[in-house]
Amino acid sequence: MTHFTFKEALWSVFRPVWRPLPAPGPEGFLARLAFAAMALTMMWGLRFQFDSQDVPTGLAHFVDLTFLSKPGVMAWVTGVFAVLCVPYVFAQGLAVVLPLLTLIHCSVFAFFNSQGYKSHGNQIISLILLAQAAVVVFFAAHRWIKGRPFPLRAGRTRDSYLIYYSQVVIAGVYMTSVVSKLDVSNFRWVQNLPNMSVQLVKTHRQEFYSKPETSTVRRDTEVPAARWMIDHPHQTRLLLGSGLLLEALCFLVLANRGWALVLGVSITVMHIAIASLMRLYFDFNVYASLIFLVNAPFWIAWIIRRFADHQEAAAHSSKPAPAGR
Repeated sequence: MTHFTFKEALWSVFRPVWRPLPAPGPEGFLARLAFAAMALTMMWGLRFQFDSQDVPTGLAHFVDLTFLSKPGVMAWVTGVFAVLCVPYVFAQGLAVVLPLLTLIHCSVFAFFNSQGYKSHGNQIISLILLAQAAVVVFFAAHRWIKGRPFPLRAGRTRDSYLIYYSQVVIAGVYMTSVVSKLDVSNFRWVQNLPNMSVQLVKTHRQEFYSKPETSTVRRDTEVPAARWMIDHPHQTRLLLGSGLLLEALCFLVLANRGWALVLGVSITVMHIAIASLMRLYFDFNVYASLIFLVNAPFWIAWIIRRFADHQEAAAHSSKPAPAGR
């Protein structure tokens, strides 16, 4: 058995690769299952408040999506989406299934965002679907044009590319966030962070006025965090500025599983803190991070494989030795 020093083991985990990694069958299956469940959950029970698209967003610039608000339509759309999730999970007909899933998801949430209240909490899932659709269409086009499958590196599968380009999307989302913050603030975002105390008060009030009957926040509830930010501007810049640094480092998730795990856990903690502090919820970012960065499917598959190997080794060791002649 080969023994590694701690330094060698650490280097093997964080050694940069910058390309898709082997994804054994169980990992790919579990990743598709978890992602399909998340995307379907977003669609399930979705209702539109209005039957117009007064502020067109995305596909609504080119297509009239108001038919989605008609009675019974979303139930059918969700049903079709659910049916398409089955072959997606089992990796059947992906070159057709994934583009259809992407079209449905993008259409529904483009209409959702075209009614005057824009939310970018859903976009990361549409973008991941779009990236995965591009991967499978590329694979299919390569087979059709070249007459042979796309040549894969040793140990790589199509799932390797689906997972990797999902990570590319997640990294791109956070890098875009960094650029937009610096651009809108004229590179004064960190300096202006103490002013976010006003935003804290606004989001707390908004939570009350959105659902006054069920809100756990009262209209005039004090927001201690907002007062702390005003009284401690330098600490505020240090604390919240670390979030900007984390987003700026998100490109490292593409290096290997080690960096993806560390940054995935950090992103998850960041969003939980933001939800608690500012009442801004990015649940689907957290779920996407757990699936593709923390890569829970890989670790579950690894545990299952180790358990199976242990059981097999135990079975062999329990066999009686052959009798001598």
